[in-house]
Amino acid sequence: MSAKNIIMALEQLLSMHEDLYEKSKLKTDVIKSGKVDALRSMTNDERKWARTINDIQKELMHHTDSFLKSFSISKEGPSLRDCLTYMSEQEKEFAAALQAKLVYQVNLIKRQNDLNQQLLQQSLAFVNMSLDLLTPDPDTDSYNYERPNRQQSYEQFGRSLFDSNA
Repeated sequence: MSAKNIIMALEQLLSMHEDLYEKSKLKTDVIKSGKVDALRSMTNDERKWARTINDIQKELMHHTDSFLKSFSISKEGPSLRDCLTYMSEQEKEFAAALQAKLVYQVNLIKRQNDLNQQLLQQSLAFVNMSLDLLTPDPDTDSYNYERPNRQQSYEQFGRSLFDSNA
């Protein structure tokens, strides 16, 4: 049996991961520019890509299982490494090269996503700091609006701060 289906699935995975890497680089620019709507849209697109990649990976697992079964080998979790020993020399070299490129591409995506995560955390820290600066601290403002010797609050007398009879 030929390993053609396995190689086609690997090529699809590699292509999808290359596109995903390009999208993750664009995502970095969107994060830097602070465009929240564009970031939300890109995140939704990434979820769709991830589902498609998972489907292709399942297809690859099915093809590796079928390939090994054609040699009367049954494994619970077949891998590409298990298949390499039964491939022709040309298929083996091509599949191994695709696998190496795929591993490299996944590492690139991981590094880019780590960078994006750091940028998002820094953005969130900046927003929190800005909110802290703009939001008054209730402990420091209370002395400006109350009498210093006052023992009871207005709520205890059954009336509000606004006196409508005045």
